[in-house]
Amino acid sequence: MCENKKQIECTCPLCSKGAYNSADYYVDMSFLKKERPIGVSELLRVKNDAEFLTDCIDSCIGALDELIICYQECTDNAPNIIHEKQQQYPDKIKAYFYAPPVYCHNLTDEELAYAFSLPDDSVHKLCNYYNYTLSKATYRYAMKIDSDQIYFTEKLKLYCDAYRREEPLKCR
Repeated sequence: MCENKKQIECTCPLCSKGAYNSADYYVDMSFLKKERPIGVSELLRVKNDAEFLTDCIDSCIGALDELIICYQECTDNAPNIIHEKQQQYPDKIKAYFYAPPVYCHNLTDEELAYAFSLPDDSVHKLCNYYNYTLSKATYRYAMKIDSDQIYFTEKLKLYCDAYRREEPLKCR
């Protein structure tokens, strides 16, 4: 089982046999207090999402200041697509591999019980995976998307431009 907050490195059986340092995936939530430049970071988490990934990225990339892609172990072509898109948009796409297994869906009863027994800041919890992705954003505003979402680029740009304004928006 993962250790508590004071022991950042996880010593559970999954991490002990993993080819990664679990401490690299621990998220210190104080990052939320950091001042950031005005702009929009889009957060995309990926696992076996190759089917619509290219269309998703192409439909939103023109509206964003950056796209943070965090992906897990995949059995499809998603990592290759991510690499190709990162080459195509090197100034906008940052990709990170999240090595620790995440307990999130399609769990057996035993896995579910184990997931509930983990500490809140475990690298195996979905919330840590989300927070890890968010921690990589460099701009003030973040937007979460899913890989099966296709955007109307110009409409998305209007929303992102509203967040980029220096003065606050006023509701009418």
